[in-house]
Amino acid sequence: MIVDPITEEIRMFRRALAAQHDNDVHRIYEDLRKSERSSGRRFLSLPKRPARAPASVEPPQPLASSAESVAGGAPSPAAQ
Repeated sequence: MIVDPITEEIRMFRRALAAQHDNDVHRIYEDLRKSERSSGRRFLSLPKRPARAPASVEPPQPLASSAESVAGGAPSPAAQ
């Protein structure tokens, strides 16, 4: 398996951050929010996007086998 050094570095930072906060996701989140507030930068919170309606999915049409199309199925476009 190929080891990607960038991915390994990200995993190292993630493990260190998790260990620093006893693997508590809520504590990690609060620490990150605190560092955002103390950074002096402006952070933007976007409104939630409306849910999209699911695309209508039509059932798949059965495929004619190659023997049917050669032996008497629909004529090919070239024959018309």
